[in-house]
Amino acid sequence: MSKRRRTEIEDDGDYTEENRTPLAEDSATRESSPSAEDELRSSAIVSILLRMVMTRSARNQKIRREHFTTILHKHNVKGNTKAIISQVDAELKEVFGLKLDQSTNDIVLISNLQKDTKLLLQKLVENGDGSEFKGNPYDTFYFMNKEKRNETTVSMSDSIFGGIIMLLIGLVIVNENRIRESDLLDGLSQFGFSENLNIVVPNLNKTTQEVLTEATKKEYLQKLVAQAHGGEPAIVSYALGKRTLREFDAHTLLEFLNEIVEQEELKPKCIETVKRCFPDDTFENSASGNNVQS
Repeated sequence: MSKRRRTEIEDDGDYTEENRTPLAEDSATRESSPSAEDELRSSAIVSILLRMVMTRSARNQKIRREHFTTILHKHNVKGNTKAIISQVDAELKEVFGLKLDQSTNDIVLISNLQKDTKLLLQKLVENGDGSEFKGNPYDTFYFMNKEKRNETTVSMSDSIFGGIIMLLIGLVIVNENRIRESDLLDGLSQFGFSENLNIVVPNLNKTTQEVLTEATKKEYLQKLVAQAHGGEPAIVSYALGKRTLREFDAHTLLEFLNEIVEQEELKPKCIETVKRCFPDDTFENSASGNNVQS
């Protein structure tokens, strides 16, 4: 309302708060709340950060806080970086069932699904019924392939690599979370792998050396190199990596070990090793059936 109009109303004795125009109220509201344009911009920035996180994770590259700040600076985004990372984390949990683990200097992308949810997802992937898509003949997608598409199916190489990762983790645990590379290769040979690091793993198109390198880079395994004396070659060993300790729980690993470890005398050793690696977990003793709480 203009100053002149307000003066006129006051002179008439009719001025009340009800005489204020809606335009003035709307203007005040817009000033105090973020605009739709700001919300769209914020959503776009989160999408860019999501792509960065997913891309770096897929390429086995480290994710650090400075990767976020670089993008924010490039797009002239000001604000609390921690709060923006939290927005990205919330989006990952809601859409992809993933989360950002920020317990160390590096930020790691890991699963956010509970054990029961993971098992359900696995069943959905494995037990696709191949039923036909029943659509409306006037629907745009009616003439597409009638076989139901399984959106969650992963590639064969991903499935094989995941199985090898579990095998590597199992061999490390059986050896009390420290195994020499030569012993690890010997253990793999019992499952059909060549002890020659340069031999390609069937159906994976990667050598054993490349598999170990990728497992280490993804932090499923930790590579330990002890320098030898007197010109002897360095001693290479492996232990469980940070990602394994974040992404798995004691109960899941014990169930897996109970399936692949046949020697009963090794099972108590596995339980003790898992107990040391996961001191905060409560899990079932798979060998004796008793509950163990550390």
